[in-house]
Amino acid sequence: MVSILSFIIIILIISILCFLSGRRMAENRAAKNQNAENRTNGNRTAQSINHFLMRHPVMVKGLLLFYIAFAGCFTFPIRSQPFPLDFTKAYLLICSYGIIGWGFAGLYGKAKERAVYPLTLLMTILGMVCRYVLEYGEASNVYNFTMLNILSYIILIPAFTVGAYHYIVKYLISAR
Repeated sequence: MVSILSFIIIILIISILCFLSGRRMAENRAAKNQNAENRTNGNRTAQSINHFLMRHPVMVKGLLLFYIAFAGCFTFPIRSQPFPLDFTKAYLLICSYGIIGWGFAGLYGKAKERAVYPLTLLMTILGMVCRYVLEYGEASNVYNFTMLNILSYIILIPAFTVGAYHYIVKYLISAR
């Protein structure tokens, strides 16, 4: 239970950083287009975090991509013979990849589904390869890495992430 909570806390921190970075980049672009002064609201700590994120957008994107590979490694498979899909696993998958979609929404903004899908697919496959290497020679690889588990994971997870990204961009960000 502690590992699940720490996992969720890590993804929340990463996604908040990604979202803030993307939001700040969009605000700066809008301010430059209007020839307005760039203002940062909030306290001094929030200003310094926003300033850091604006100066290092590659690091934020790298953290998000690392987290996708991390989630691909440790949430695979969706279900297996000894461990059927239960509420905790479903909740963890939905939260993890929903927050990844939120991070992409903060980084890329609108209409970037064609960039989100291949990045998610590639990093998910990389995470699965790491999982295979991590458990190499163990009996768990026999029942985890079946064709059904592999195909369902690499089809459903990127599709859900793009769906979450699209929903967040269309209904949550544009509603502001």
